[in-house]
Amino acid sequence: MSGRVVILAEINPGPAILGFPPAVTLGTPFTFTPEGSGGSPPYVWGIEGSLPPGYVWDGATHTISGTATVPGSYPITLTIKDAQRAKRKRDYVLRIAALPLTITNDAPGGNPGDAYDFTYTATGGYGTYTFSHLKSMPPGLTLEADGQLHGVLTTGGVFNFVVIVTDQQPVETSKAQTIDVAFTTLTLTGTYPTGSVGVTYSHDLAISGGGTPYSNPHITAGALPDGLALSIVGTALRLSGTPTVVDFFSFTAAVDSNDAQTATSPQTVSVVASAWDSARQDPDITLSVADTIATSPAFDGVVHTLLAVTGYSSGKHAFAVRPMGTIANAAIVIGVTEDTGGGRVPVWQAAGAADPVGYWDNRVGGVGTSDRSIGVAGDNAGNTTHFYTTDAGAKIAGNTTGAIFTAGSIYVFALDLSTNPGTLEIYDDTGVLLRNGLSWNANLVLGNTWYPAATFYNANDATSAVEFIPAPPWKPAGFGDW
Repeated sequence: MSGRVVILAEINPGPAILGFPPAVTLGTPFTFTPEGSGGSPPYVWGIEGSLPPGYVWDGATHTISGTATVPGSYPITLTIKDAQRAKRKRDYVLRIAALPLTITNDAPGGNPGDAYDFTYTATGGYGTYTFSHLKSMPPGLTLEADGQLHGVLTTGGVFNFVVIVTDQQPVETSKAQTIDVAFTTLTLTGTYPTGSVGVTYSHDLAISGGGTPYSNPHITAGALPDGLALSIVGTALRLSGTPTVVDFFSFTAAVDSNDAQTATSPQTVSVVASAWDSARQDPDITLSVADTIATSPAFDGVVHTLLAVTGYSSGKHAFAVRPMGTIANAAIVIGVTEDTGGGRVPVWQAAGAADPVGYWDNRVGGVGTSDRSIGVAGDNAGNTTHFYTTDAGAKIAGNTTGAIFTAGSIYVFALDLSTNPGTLEIYDDTGVLLRNGLSWNANLVLGNTWYPAATFYNANDATSAVEFIPAPPWKPAGFGDW
């Protein structure tokens, strides 16, 4: 039998690569060192493919490490070779996840008219952020791509919209936003001035605050002057038209805003006669139209002097008055007084609680025979006319009854101070004589200065007034010196 030789050879299976890299998020430090097993050490390591930006390969330590700067999935292949040149490969995918993309802040509210500057910020995602929005922004604001929200708030209200941010992957996320543009208080400011009958009138109250547009011009109390109406012109509440009736008008003007506010403003507008004809005006009277309305004070039991003119010299003079409002409820008193006490003016003295009509007196301390006045009054007892002289200290006989004053009518007072006794006559505006024979019975001092005045004793009604008219519409006969 022939012999055989058997040679046993060990087959080298080669080395193996052990280990698995962890998944990480963007910006997180990363280290992965695979292990070799089997084969014939020592090993030689290698890598194929591209690492994520920020990672490096150390062949001596066969370690991948670093901090990734770009998210994504990166396939690589690790190789190992032992001393017998046996070689193995293993494929990996390095996964870099971005942090959740998040909008981190919310836009604040503001007020109409405010300059607005706010910038949105975001975290997570990858790369540059781009901002956009859905739904309407508050009027006046603009959202830039870099997240800046800016402009000037123009309109009050609550505005809901969605802000969106997109990164470079691209991944996007959104966030609901509410900007409350708070309304300021709706306000009316200003005062409507005096108007004249037949003269075009247009004056404004300023509207501010609230939400625009403004609407519903109206009044909540009282009545507008005849011929005038309210309207809204931009940010003004305008009272305009042509007045037709002389009187004073108390009312409360009002306007609404689109945020359900209502602003009110109490107003009193006096409407006087048109500009006086200087040819009819007594040169001793220098009042302008704006000075001629004397409104009633609230009832307080106190006599109020409403008007006193610079002064008359002796001679013939005339002026006119127009009672207005509820004159039956108050004593309307017009007359003249002689100044013998250093510039004092007449006041109306009440005779008592039962009879609020008394007599003239130009002295603060009370009635005296050296202070001479004469006057006429419509009292609160059925609008009865009474005439008084302080020389007598009582009503003048024969002239104690009969209505004379009617609201809205003009009455001319003709004063003759050129003789002793001085006289007072009252006419209507067409020249009809209503009362005469009124005189100072004694102690008239010719050459002294005399003062016309209107006073008002309000019994129980604040809706009365007297218009003093420097230029009467009718010139009494014989009054040629003016």
